[in-house]
Amino acid sequence: MVYAVVVAFQTQSFDVITHYTPAPEKRLDFFTAIGLSIGFFSVGGVISPDYARHATTRSAAVLGSVLGLLPAALGLAACGAMLAIIQNTYDVVEIYSKLGMPILALSVLIIATWRQDSSLLYYSGLNQARLAMLLDVETGVSQLVAEAQSDDERIWCQHTEPEALLAACGADGVLSPAQARARLTQLQAQSGKLHLLPCIRASQTQWAAELTGTAELPSPSVALIRAVVHQREVKTPEELTEIEAAVDVAAQMHDVARAACADGVSEQAIVRAMQGLAAQSGLRMAYPPICTREGHILHHMSHHNSLRRGDLLLIDAGVETPLGYASDISRTHCVDAAWTDLTRLVHDAVRAAQSAAAAGAKPGVTMAEVHRIACRSLVHSLAPLNIFRGSIDAVVDNAAYALLFPHGIGHLLGLDVHDMESLGEDLVGYDERHHRDLRFGPNHLRLGKPLREGMVITVEPGLYGMTTLWERWRQQGLHADLIDYTALNALASLGGVRHEDVFVVTASGAQRLGPLASG
Repeated sequence: MVYAVVVAFQTQSFDVITHYTPAPEKRLDFFTAIGLSIGFFSVGGVISPDYARHATTRSAAVLGSVLGLLPAALGLAACGAMLAIIQNTYDVVEIYSKLGMPILALSVLIIATWRQDSSLLYYSGLNQARLAMLLDVETGVSQLVAEAQSDDERIWCQHTEPEALLAACGADGVLSPAQARARLTQLQAQSGKLHLLPCIRASQTQWAAELTGTAELPSPSVALIRAVVHQREVKTPEELTEIEAAVDVAAQMHDVARAACADGVSEQAIVRAMQGLAAQSGLRMAYPPICTREGHILHHMSHHNSLRRGDLLLIDAGVETPLGYASDISRTHCVDAAWTDLTRLVHDAVRAAQSAAAAGAKPGVTMAEVHRIACRSLVHSLAPLNIFRGSIDAVVDNAAYALLFPHGIGHLLGLDVHDMESLGEDLVGYDERHHRDLRFGPNHLRLGKPLREGMVITVEPGLYGMTTLWERWRQQGLHADLIDYTALNALASLGGVRHEDVFVVTASGAQRLGPLASG
């Protein structure tokens, strides 16, 4: 990045920095700026612990972070800001391309693969940057907003001209950014109403500000979000075909993983085998895969362990089709050994909970009730271990089960693995009548409202040996009348067991999509 700044200043005076004043439409509102700042310093928060692992003393870790990482991070921010000002864009790929550094631009694309916002992808089918769509609900007219191709884009980037994009998406017309700004001004003057979906990336915020000609965007429209959710959460036959295609490849991927699962094999080798099959199928991973013998860490993203005989290997992985539809499957395998009586009991308990939950999922039933069905099944199946005291209803009603099963039973799936999550989890998973239970355990249920025919959901119960959580609860005396903390020791070395599949809600129940993955 420092070299890029040197190259940039070969054609620019430093005055461009000292006299820089952002145009009104490019000013960030306060909360967006705060979000960017927090995100930037999070980079240091990620790097520092990684460095500290290799420091021999506490003082070395502190000095390394304060004297090394912090100045480097601030320097990185300064270089990035100067490049953005000189090149008049926040897009790092475009910056490097304009500076004649296509290799760096390509590296950025590989490291952080760009993907279109899912709502725009849903309504347009277009996976190109710097696009927007205006929908006039009064007339039903839809207009695509797209820029003409620049010389740099013709050389370095894949870019389709606006007229070709219009033909591909079937909108009623195409507008340039200037025409869109004029049209929005006209519409606002006529009705005074402009409904926006949330902007998640800084580039989205900048683009929306340019189009609306305002430094501070209106708050996202709850009415528009709810309308989009109501439409997108029911899948068409064509969407179900796409999701099933993704589930099919994901199931094959899990079969490959199980075949590779053996004593001495690294977790990374299994991940590579899954990624290779996805690539051969012309698909990409829908999210960073979880493949770990430390399954009690729910989002364990590293793959540095080698497997040992008797380990439980938890794999959570799915793929995404070229149109953006995802799959999400989890399996747990016992490495090169027969299941013990204990691990078989736990594995069977999780499988039984999934079957019970799927059988209870049908139109009109809330996902919160499906979650409760799974919890009741888990508590019942664990009875031989004498971990829970009292009635099953008491354990479930008081959320004491969350000691072993802290996450929700499932979520919507579609163009996002956690479908439409960028619109706001509570607006997607709950409604005016059904609200999130804020107690630990139920609070992690992403979807709690009634199910509708055509919804696609995951059903993913699990049991985990979270000894740190157990000790905290024990010290706080939580649910001492419902939990035998001594009996919990039997599961201390469990790791994690999860079983997840994708289901579509039908008129009479729920049907699992795609082939059944092994495990």
